[in-house]
Amino acid sequence: MTGHALIVSSYFTRQHGINGIITAAACIAIGVLLSLPTKIYLTILLMEAEKRYLKAHSHKHK
Repeated sequence: MTGHALIVSSYFTRQHGINGIITAAACIAIGVLLSLPTKIYLTILLMEAEKRYLKAHSHKHK
């Protein structure tokens, strides 16, 4: 969110030039990197829930 707010803010990019754009891009990159473990964790949870669902409902399809 911080990186996006910095890029959208024309004052910040005008005031700091290319270094401001690099700073905003670095904030976005750090945010993406920090969100990856959460996405992996949620994917694993969903896969386990699907496995439990299929196991519980497999007798209906036989």
